[in-house]
Amino acid sequence: MHLIFELGEVDSIVYLFENGMKWNGSELCATPRRFQRETSTASGLRLGLRLEQVRRILGAPSIASPNKLIHFGYREKTPAKALAEFRKAHPEMNDADFRESYEYFDGEAYIEVRFTSGELNELAISKSETY
Repeated sequence: MHLIFELGEVDSIVYLFENGMKWNGSELCATPRRFQRETSTASGLRLGLRLEQVRRILGAPSIASPNKLIHFGYREKTPAKALAEFRKAHPEMNDADFRESYEYFDGEAYIEVRFTSGELNELAISKSETY
């Protein structure tokens, strides 16, 4: 099993997969001792799930094929600290306009889930956000 994190200034990416081909740099990866097949994301995504289990967690995909689901985008409530900063920067806005403009933000996300023999065996999550 492999769990890979890539962190940038705006983007963060995580890959979780089982088996697969070797890649340049794979020999530099550590093998976590506490990582098990049952290890999951906070929402419950983990290796070994069946297609319908993944659909229950992620909802309807943006793109689907028999062995791959792809999801794009998300909408999230703006964190309180960022909201307070925006409020300070825009005292001229009335409350209704401010909420409409800043209460939620749309983020860019790309989630790709691949299946082998009907089970999730590759998960890639890429997230970009700016407030």
